[in-house]
Amino acid sequence: MKEEYSDEEYMQEQTQKAREEGMEKGMEEGVLIMAKNMKKAEVAIKTIAEVSGLSMEQIESL
Repeated sequence: MKEEYSDEEYMQEQTQKAREEGMEKGMEEGVLIMAKNMKKAEVAIKTIAEVSGLSMEQIESL
C-alpha cells in the first residue's frame, strides 16, 4: 500500500535525502583531498591507504 504524503512532508523528505547525499559527497571529496595532500607530503602510499580507506590504486592515480 502506497503511503500518502502531504506536500510539506514530501518536501521535507526530499530535502533530507538531498542533504544526506550532499554530506556523503562532501566527505568523499574531503578524503580525496586529504589523500592527495598526504601524497604530496611524501607519506607512504600504504599509510595513506590505511588512513583514508582508499585503495592503493586510487591513491596512485591522484
